[in-house]
Amino acid sequence: MQMRGMYSKEHTLFKSSLNTLYYMLDDVLFEEKEITIGVIGDEVAYGKEPFYETSRQIKGFIQHLKSIGADKITFYKGLNLQELVEFVSILALNPETIKRTGGFEVYFKMGNITNVAVGKISLRKKDQTDQPAEAPEDVMLSARKNYNSGENLMKEIFDDINTNQVLNVEGIRIFVSNIINNLLNNRASLLILTAVKSHDEYSFVHNINVSIFSVLQAEGLGLEQRYLNDIGAAGLLHDVGKISIPGEILRKKGALTEEEFAIIKRHSVYGAKLLLESPDINVLAAKVAFEHHIRYDMGGYPDRAFDKRVGLASMIVTISDFYDALRSKRAYAGEVAPEKTYEEMIKLSGKHFHPLLLDHFFRLVGVYPPGTLVELDSDEIAIVVKESSLDIKRPQVEVIYDKNGNSVGEPYLLNLTEKDPATGKFKKTILRSIISNDKFEVPEKYKPSAP
Repeated sequence: MQMRGMYSKEHTLFKSSLNTLYYMLDDVLFEEKEITIGVIGDEVAYGKEPFYETSRQIKGFIQHLKSIGADKITFYKGLNLQELVEFVSILALNPETIKRTGGFEVYFKMGNITNVAVGKISLRKKDQTDQPAEAPEDVMLSARKNYNSGENLMKEIFDDINTNQVLNVEGIRIFVSNIINNLLNNRASLLILTAVKSHDEYSFVHNINVSIFSVLQAEGLGLEQRYLNDIGAAGLLHDVGKISIPGEILRKKGALTEEEFAIIKRHSVYGAKLLLESPDINVLAAKVAFEHHIRYDMGGYPDRAFDKRVGLASMIVTISDFYDALRSKRAYAGEVAPEKTYEEMIKLSGKHFHPLLLDHFFRLVGVYPPGTLVELDSDEIAIVVKESSLDIKRPQVEVIYDKNGNSVGEPYLLNLTEKDPATGKFKKTILRSIISNDKFEVPEKYKPSAP
């Protein structure tokens, strides 16, 4: 905007600045349907998360946006370079000029701008744009329906393997496509279900969660749609080799003997062989089944005779598999608290996991993923409903129990990145996660089964 205020549309400096902005927006709009930037009070925010330091540096710009009635700016998928040229040129105008000549509507019509919208921030309680952490009922219902269908699909897959039938490749494709759609529309809804669904490491639910976490990582890396489908299917099928492992070994309580662990390790080879022999299954699924227990430092199993590298998809699935296995109720141990899971996995960064991929994963799910019950330093109990892109330890939560342990009549949302203006300290902080129990339960609307 500053460049446009000083130079013409054709000036090199303005063009260079505009191109930088356009490619940034284009990158994000490849993944998102829209981007909304708003002014709340004296802070600029994205998704209701204020950027305090940035806001201090651009006070003049914030005041300008408020003076021209552009408290909220939304860019939509399909935005083209010419629209952005015209829009920035409008922003650079004097507030009085914009008002005197008819406002944004007139300028947008003249500039043929259809993929940008401006307006005032609405504070209505049910405004979904301003309250992104709330999972709309239809979105949650869609996520729940898709998630539960995965269990039936996995049962069918294992039945097909047992009876030497051809795997339902079309069913796998449809399930993964639905996962992708759910993640694009409201990923928090699907992530909540991965956290609250009771399961053990060897259940169908584990395979579904690994598929979801793997697609989440791949989508966050900006990989193309075709690859998202392939890696989602690979995540779903990564453990099919365990069908050849005796159940008493898989679910044994206590430490495995060397002989038993040697049998367990065979599932990687069994799975790869089974998938290679299955018609229409992408070879990537077999590669991931073989490699998902090979570590970043090339430790783990099985041993390899050649090609001392692990594929990207396998490294992604390895993170998803390890993370969900720690969170599950395993036969030989209880589930591990999410903050402890985070600590354990970070210790293994660069050894077991690719360090950049691991950091990327936790930026997507946070230390306390959606669906986690947490105790706040105010003694209130809340459920995490959305991760924070600003601070992985400070998600958005919904308070459901007051400091006396009583259900809150009207649950309310808190953004834990908010600070007290007077002290500069965070208003509230998570002390620890807690396991759902008779006293503190996950609200029905977030449970896998329909309320």
